[in-house]
Amino acid sequence: MKILKPILLLSLLALLFSCRHTVSPLDLDFSSLTEPRARWQAYKLNNYTIEQQRVCFCIGPHGFVKLTVENGKIVAGVEVENGNDVPANQLQYFQTVDQVFDWLEQEMEREVPLAKLEVEYHPRYGYPTSIAYDYSETIADDELWISMRALEAKGEK
Repeated sequence: MKILKPILLLSLLALLFSCRHTVSPLDLDFSSLTEPRARWQAYKLNNYTIEQQRVCFCIGPHGFVKLTVENGKIVAGVEVENGNDVPANQLQYFQTVDQVFDWLEQEMEREVPLAKLEVEYHPRYGYPTSIAYDYSETIADDELWISMRALEAKGEK
């Protein structure tokens, strides 16, 4: 019996150390990075889901849509309210988080000042959670509001 206890203990330790614990990128905390885009990029997410809502005078769903992003591209969208798939031809109106950052950067560099651009960012992950945009006060119905929430990392491919 004395011999079995050390063997059993060694077997349990070997089993314990051989198990791989996978850590989600979202378990990491880069909130100390002050620049939102740098914070987002630190997570190195290419595969994720995120809920996005676009409110504008345009076609497409106006409620939240759960977007599936694989290898940095939107591959699917489902309306959160009713579970309906978003038709492929309407996915073009949505953007990945990186595309939203690119668009924001482009809009901030315009020579003609925007009438309104207000952005709020997720305090931990850095992605924009709320965007209020108006290109011109003199143009009717050019406003756009974007909200994003419920980020989930997916396994890297």
